[in-house]
Amino acid sequence: MIRSFIKNSSILTTYTMIAIPLGYIVRLFYANNLTVSEFGLFYALLNFFGFIGVFTDLGFSETQTYFLPRYLAKKEYHKVKAAIIASFINKIVATLFMSVILFFLSQFLSQSFFRSPQAFMALRLMILYWFLSNILTNLCELFYSYRDAIIYGSTEVVRLSLTLCSIALFFYVLPNEKLHAVIWGWIAVYVVMFICYAVLFMKKHGSVFLSKKYSLVHIYKEFIPFLIPTALRSGIQTLLNNSTVMILTYLRGVEAVALYNIAQPIANILLLFITPLASLLLPVTIEFDVKKQHHKIKQIIRMILNVGVFVLVPFVLLLSLYSYEIIALLFKSVYTQASLLLKIAAFQIFIVIINNFISTIVSGFGIPKQRAKIFGIAAVINILLSFVLIMLWDTQGAMVAGAVTYIFMVYSWIRLIRTKMEFSMPWNNYIRIIILACIFVVFHIYGGSFIHISNIYIKISVVSLLSLMLYFGIGIFAFNIVDMSFLKKLRIHSMKE
Repeated sequence: MIRSFIKNSSILTTYTMIAIPLGYIVRLFYANNLTVSEFGLFYALLNFFGFIGVFTDLGFSETQTYFLPRYLAKKEYHKVKAAIIASFINKIVATLFMSVILFFLSQFLSQSFFRSPQAFMALRLMILYWFLSNILTNLCELFYSYRDAIIYGSTEVVRLSLTLCSIALFFYVLPNEKLHAVIWGWIAVYVVMFICYAVLFMKKHGSVFLSKKYSLVHIYKEFIPFLIPTALRSGIQTLLNNSTVMILTYLRGVEAVALYNIAQPIANILLLFITPLASLLLPVTIEFDVKKQHHKIKQIIRMILNVGVFVLVPFVLLLSLYSYEIIALLFKSVYTQASLLLKIAAFQIFIVIINNFISTIVSGFGIPKQRAKIFGIAAVINILLSFVLIMLWDTQGAMVAGAVTYIFMVYSWIRLIRTKMEFSMPWNNYIRIIILACIFVVFHIYGGSFIHISNIYIKISVVSLLSLMLYFGIGIFAFNIVDMSFLKKLRIHSMKE
């Protein structure tokens, strides 16, 4: 089981490592070819539709991916057929209903919420994109339920690759309407993908539709006990993920959203290397919890709070120290005003990564009610802080609100874990890490004066490499922060059946 999980995780990780650079290329192109207001409006619209998506999904996507593998395992293909039909009926009807409402509210929303003269037509075009994306997402989740990781994982890579092709076409067709060209490009991509993936599904799994009929009413009766708490948790998660940008759009406008969407994705690049490691913790934690081997879970937690912090700190510092230079290298000069945002975002993503690790361990314990409660409180804190801090500190306030919210979540997860087992924080190592961080920063401030290289970016690269070698060398060999023997044991365990 664990081997199969790791295999699928490896496939998805490979796709992710391809998709992330493609995503950055697309974002770079948009940022450097659209105006600041157009760039901000586009991502404000994406966030807006991500937010209202919870009213069309209603937890059905997660419920479908929960039940379909079970039906397939039991060879209850009549139920698989009914569940697929029910899921598409649910998604199409709900999305159409919301699309009609948004179509008639587009004038009001463009004037009162987005407050941009370009928002009216862009919003109406995005409704079409949103409808197509919901249907395509529902289709792709069927491949996930069939455990077809190769096809399911390919969707983002295919989407981004087609998007890069569509950029050239639609910028040529609509040279004076670049924002509309971007949206039409997305619409075309989703049409092509839906046709291709629908044909692929019918070829591979279309035989399921030859199964005998099964009442949709019975399917809904089976789904509802799982659907209601899932919809609630999904709504809370959406509030947590999307509320900050929604509030930022309303209070400070689309140009503030543009700056936010410059800083946040740069900081998020650290997630590329960390997320696959966090996902591997889930099956290990579940096994240790079932076997009551809580001492091993304690070791994992200490590793995260100790080694995880140790590894992340220098990269967070690099993002903070060179935030201006990074933005100047990647984007046009108008976006360098987001350098302070990137400093805050670097700290925020540090907390987010620790949260992802710890929350994965908590997921291994089950306890859905306690987790839902923490997510709910965090969502409320994020909304309240976002309103207050954005009014006080503009876009910087949005970043601070997110950071404080995730600090609360990490604290809450640790308290929740302590109800199952006792463990101590590695405070002594934190003191050592602070000392190492000071050495790291001092080396960057004064070490560069001894390196005579004219190109600023080559010089930064050399200084960064030397400082990283110094930081990890002292930390591992002098301060003994990393328990290498335990890491080796964990790796061996994860590769076993």
